[in-house]
Amino acid sequence: MEVGRSNKPKTEPGKQPLSAAQQEFVRMELQKVRNCSLRTRNRATGMIVGAFVVGLFGYTVYSVKQERVVEEVDEEVRIAIVRGPRTGANS
Repeated sequence: MEVGRSNKPKTEPGKQPLSAAQQEFVRMELQKVRNCSLRTRNRATGMIVGAFVVGLFGYTVYSVKQERVVEEVDEEVRIAIVRGPRTGANS
């Protein structure tokens, strides 16, 4: 136990200390406030993580689409090379 600290509740001079029921009520109200702020932080964290996941998914889809376009262009180039150059004689 720390020196200088007592377990007595602090009260103003001339006021009666809180009853056990009143202390429990105050404790429950403080817990509600703490839970509310914790819930808000959890929601914010969830939104940030969700936005990151959606962004990562979108980037992946976008890069795969680009890769398919590059493959299609490569295929067209291979076909053009196999057919040979287009000249007036073979067009």
